[in-house]
Amino acid sequence: MSARFSRSVSLLTLSLLLSLASDSQVYARWATLDEASIECLYEKISYIVKKDGSWTKESEIQWKILNESGRQALSTLTHTYDSTLSKSEILEAKTDNHGKEINVLEKIEDKPLASDALGLKKNHQILVPFECVTVGSILHLKIKEDHFKAQMENYFSNYVEFGSEYLYTHSNTVIESELPLFLKINDPYDSFIVTQNKDDSKHTIEINLKKPLYQARANEPEQSYGEPATFSSVSVSTESDYDRIGKFSAKLYQPLLTELLPEVLENIRLNASKIEDEGDCIDTIVASLIEKITYLGSWNTIEGYLAPRPLETIMQSGYGDCKEYSSGLAAILNKLGYTAKIALVDRSGVYLEKENPLPSLGQFNHAIVKAIGPSGKTYWIDPTNIVSIATGIFPDIADRPAVVLDPENPTYEHIPAIDYKRAVFNGEKIITVTNNGDAQIEGSLCLEGEAAIKLTESFSSNPFSLVKESLIKTICGNTDPINPVLNLSDVTSCKVKPFKATFSYGDSHLMKHTNLGPAFSLKESWHKPYVSVPQDNEGAVYIGDPGTTIRKYIFKNVSAKFLNNLSFSIQTPWLNAKREFSVTKEGVVFTETVEQLKSIIPSKDLKSPVFDKLKKTLRKYCDKVAIVFSE
Repeated sequence: MSARFSRSVSLLTLSLLLSLASDSQVYARWATLDEASIECLYEKISYIVKKDGSWTKESEIQWKILNESGRQALSTLTHTYDSTLSKSEILEAKTDNHGKEINVLEKIEDKPLASDALGLKKNHQILVPFECVTVGSILHLKIKEDHFKAQMENYFSNYVEFGSEYLYTHSNTVIESELPLFLKINDPYDSFIVTQNKDDSKHTIEINLKKPLYQARANEPEQSYGEPATFSSVSVSTESDYDRIGKFSAKLYQPLLTELLPEVLENIRLNASKIEDEGDCIDTIVASLIEKITYLGSWNTIEGYLAPRPLETIMQSGYGDCKEYSSGLAAILNKLGYTAKIALVDRSGVYLEKENPLPSLGQFNHAIVKAIGPSGKTYWIDPTNIVSIATGIFPDIADRPAVVLDPENPTYEHIPAIDYKRAVFNGEKIITVTNNGDAQIEGSLCLEGEAAIKLTESFSSNPFSLVKESLIKTICGNTDPINPVLNLSDVTSCKVKPFKATFSYGDSHLMKHTNLGPAFSLKESWHKPYVSVPQDNEGAVYIGDPGTTIRKYIFKNVSAKFLNNLSFSIQTPWLNAKREFSVTKEGVVFTETVEQLKSIIPSKDLKSPVFDKLKKTLRKYCDKVAIVFSE
């Protein structure tokens, strides 16, 4: 179903543990028409949908190359199709250089692709080598696609975004269907003319572009994303809800959820049955599946990409994909008295829901498990990771819709967002300043819930010594620490548990020299995504996963005045932040609590007075701030 994300966690990511986001500049805008690299001069697409759900698509397209970037993008065109479900054929391909045509039809290659690293697929790739392409060339392409095997009986769906790749000046799409269709259009710039005609035997939809359309994003950094509501799109489907999709998919999984467990899975069940705590029970099962099954992409092509293999076959092969991991987990949980069902979800790092899409099998790329324990508590479990956290939610499936499969009553639900109160980083440093300005630091840190996922993955994927060295550098600020000592809690399990550490080291560069005495730079970075985004940014901004960060510093052998000048507190819909100072017998105490409530800030919120106040507050209290101590 979905290619598994790479689970090898770079040690460099450990530097993110002490900050919530990077400090790169965030800015994005809509590209202008004259910034396009390719112009689609002509596009005519025709769909013929048969009553059984099989369909054909014929496309005739003309592209004009506007600059060198466009030349590099289209000089060689590739088209991939699954030969078990469809067949594609190039009918025409040529380059037109100011009236001189170069036909490349005989040079086109259609070859099967080798299996990728995740599994065997019967994909074919067509390579179209347009020749003598220069700036100003016009490329002609005609292609026919025959989707002879329907993914589901009497089913068809299509979702198209316009203008995100090319400058469109002419586009005509006609869908003739023997099946009745539902249609949803998102047309924020009034770019389409849409007509429909229905009779007893055919439903025809025609979509025409009525003005040039180009919706590319310019200078878009990693944290900024175009919002689906701002893109012109058309959604067509035979389905108005997820009932039929959910029932059809459930029938492919249901036999596995009720069949007799193979010996290996039965042994896992017996071991888990001795554990009373539901979260620990689920994590134990997932840990055993991780040990017994190697993740590999979808191998089964008889039923397309939807059907898992029998449990016995999975265990004999020793590998499985998301459908099969989840089927094994759900089967065991059901035998233990849980109510466990397969759920389909769009697994992705940053999720922005499309604007009113009609139901489609293509909306989902991953299978997980929704389980309700004997206590009544609900768990959303993705067993394909290299670690397990049943009481939490992995970020790449959190806060998005899912279809929970059931042969009688499937449901369309929303997976909860990560609870910021559960994903906690808590760190403390006691800094003793010596007469010569050096510092001796002792401290502790604790990561809980989802905040501990990355570190647990790192220890599961890498040698202990390498991860420990990287942690020392992160804790010490990548300086040259003196006699660093780091003591860690147990990190041998793939179950995500609270991670605790104590440490000590000396630092001769921590304190800065000023004319008033030693100074300590707060070196804030968590606030950067909030203050660097301009008010007119066109797009949503991804901040990071919800969570709480608590930092406490105790400075000994020093004193300070006017500390209230550095204290602040602010509450917003996206972030709560509070910094306090006090002077006690222990010394000068600095405490900062940051609660990140949301992962994504919509573009409309970036323009709000509340967000503007947040930016000003964080710039004042977090940019280049230092505590100056008295001698």
